[in-house]
Amino acid sequence: MLLHLVENGSISSTAEKLGLTQSAVTKSLKELESGFGVRLFDRTSRGLHPTVYGEVLERFAHDVMIGLQSAFETIRALRLGERGHVAVGMVPGASQRLVARALQRVRASTPELSIELQVEGSDVLLDALGAGYIDFALVHPSAAMDLERFEYVPAGNEHVHALVHPAHPQLCADGASGVALMDCAWALPARDEPLRQLAEAAMVTAGFPFPSDVIELPLHAGAAELARTLDLIVLLPHSLAEPYLQRGLLQAIALPFEMPPLPFGLLRARHADPSAGACAVLRELLQAIAPDRDEPAADVRQAARGG
Repeated sequence: MLLHLVENGSISSTAEKLGLTQSAVTKSLKELESGFGVRLFDRTSRGLHPTVYGEVLERFAHDVMIGLQSAFETIRALRLGERGHVAVGMVPGASQRLVARALQRVRASTPELSIELQVEGSDVLLDALGAGYIDFALVHPSAAMDLERFEYVPAGNEHVHALVHPAHPQLCADGASGVALMDCAWALPARDEPLRQLAEAAMVTAGFPFPSDVIELPLHAGAAELARTLDLIVLLPHSLAEPYLQRGLLQAIALPFEMPPLPFGLLRARHADPSAGACAVLRELLQAIAPDRDEPAADVRQAARGG
């Protein structure tokens, strides 16, 4: 009302624009002046003119209107998923490429959406998802996943390489036996990580004892860097091993047991109520997953809803 009074200089014109009676506008103005304890307008034959106090209040009122408009636009954008914050977890490896493809499209359509990425092991991401610290995650499935609490959508599988540096004693030895390889030092993820569990199961199935000399470290390229200088056998998914193989920094060796591929997929809380921004990212992730699977995107989306 105050801004209309300053602009129009007339109680009658202000009342008409606001759809109020003149008496209602007059009463509101008197209440304002009474509340501030000063006269806000001078009444002249040519209309209302703001006093110095009225001019100060006009500036503040103008700022308030701009702030309200900005708040309205921000809330609308949040509701439509154009702004907000989304936290996505992912294990190192092929899942990072999948997330990159999805986020490229998300950033193009909703550039003001804030996206946080966390690269951790599956066990850490599972805890973070359960605690609500992240909206969803791309993980390696494990027995620790409670499928009553979480929904899992398979995304793909990665070949696992056994890597050593070119001067590793077993690589240089003629006819190295499987037992000799098991006597070597290995770099493996922690016991609760799916890659470690896959390797242990494969060794047991083939009748080999688990290596006694094991360095435990997270699943990331740091393991490959360690294998470049130490006589270690390191297991890495193809996406992490590929740069080292292409440059000849590490070499793949044949294992005496069949190492199965490492699966990964999308995991989210089953009964969560995701924000509009999280839904936008989730849609793009599901679209990115679909080409890597034999089923269409609509079926993948249905699976993600638990249907």
